[in-house]
Amino acid sequence: MATMQIELSDAAARMIEQKVGERHLAQAGTYIEELVQADFASGHERRINAALREALASDPKDDIELTPEWWAAKRSRLTASMANGVQP
Repeated sequence: MATMQIELSDAAARMIEQKVGERHLAQAGTYIEELVQADFASGHERRINAALREALASDPKDDIELTPEWWAAKRSRLTASMANGVQP
């Protein structure tokens, strides 16, 4: 694990310590890690929603049929790319 030294306002430090106590966490770093993970997940959700909006706004003639065969091929490509360390 990496160690970081950060400066916070007194109010922010008190709030973090309060949250650590409320959640019965071992240390402030655990709370900060939870915040980072939530922000990361939120970014994924925004990208997914943007892709869905784009798909909904697209021309229906460009749609593809999501058949079992399509999903099998997609799964195979994703599995292969993950095995090679490539992000899908």
